[in-house]
Amino acid sequence: MSSINILEIALFLVFVCLMIFAEKIPVHLIFIATCFAMYIVRQQLTTELNTRVERLTADITSRDAKFVVEGQRMLTMVNTMIETINEITTNYESLCDQLDHLTETGSMTPLISEQFAVLSVPMCNIVSVEIRSLGVGKLGKETVKSYYLKINDLKSSNLNKIGAWIDSKTNIISNNSE
Repeated sequence: MSSINILEIALFLVFVCLMIFAEKIPVHLIFIATCFAMYIVRQQLTTELNTRVERLTADITSRDAKFVVEGQRMLTMVNTMIETINEITTNYESLCDQLDHLTETGSMTPLISEQFAVLSVPMCNIVSVEIRSLGVGKLGKETVKSYYLKINDLKSSNLNKIGAWIDSKTNIISNNSE
């Protein structure tokens, strides 16, 4: 609520005086004074109402902006999740196709694909450990990576180790298909 100012008090006193001396003052002057007082009060109420409307409009605009930003952030998160799911689906389908090819041909072909770049370190570690467990010698993960990416020519001893690993996988596939 707004505080009472001097003008409001003066108008009230004028109105009270007019009512007291109404018998001695012509009616048209009382009517004019009353209209003027109502006009002043209306102006003050309009000003106060406009101030409140402006404040509410600013608050609503601020809230709208926050909702828009939050909505855009959520939409970006959903789009990122959809892209990730699509990438995973594509990688999965590619790996299934490679596995189907492997099962149909019964031979291991080097995995040269985008998936290899993502899975290379864990996969090379697993292959290196499996080669070591076959008892054919030690082979580092970088050597396995070089084989799959065809980066360097490998020594025949390293090729023999990788060949032994491939044969062990082929035997597992053959045993499972029987």
